[in-house]
Parts: sequence; structure tokens; C-alpha cells
Amino acid sequence: MKKFKGFEPGTIILIIITLFAFLILNIIFYVAIQGIPGIKILPSIIAFLVMQINFVVFLFIGRNFFIPPSYILLSFLSSILLAVITYSLLI
Repeated sequence: MKKFKGFEPGTIILIIITLFAFLILNIIFYVAIQGIPGIKILPSIIAFLVMQINFVVFLFIGRNFFIPPSYILLSFLSSILLAVITYSLLI
């Protein structure tokens, strides 16, 4: 594998897995919101992307420092809260 400056090989693999997982989640999310009446698609997709970016940033910050596993749960819950706030501001 080509070496990237500043990244360990494990970090590159984690980034690739995360990108594929979120790509699959985006497809599932888009298909799921098609059947919900009264929901606006663009604000919900933007809110979902904000949630993903926030979670990944917190995940990599937590991975670089010694932080307990409860931090991952807190970052996920804060990401969901941020997505709800983003959606409510966009509609």
C-alpha cells in the first residue's frame, strides 16, 4: 500500500471502511425517505451528511487520544442532535 504522509496504515483502512459504510448508509437513507409523506428530501440529506461528518470527526479525534468508549456513544448522540437541529433550521 502506498504510504501517505502523516497517516498510519490502520488509519487509511479505517477511513476507507468508513467511507464505504457511509455510502451504503446514504443509499439506504435516500430510499427510506422516499416513502415518508411530508418530508423534504434535500434538508434531510444535508442533515444526514452533517451527522456523518460530525461523527467521523469526533471518531478520529477520539482515536488519536486515549478516550473511553463512552465518548464514541456521546459523539454519536451529539451527531444525531446536530442533524435534528440542522433539519429543523433548513425546513
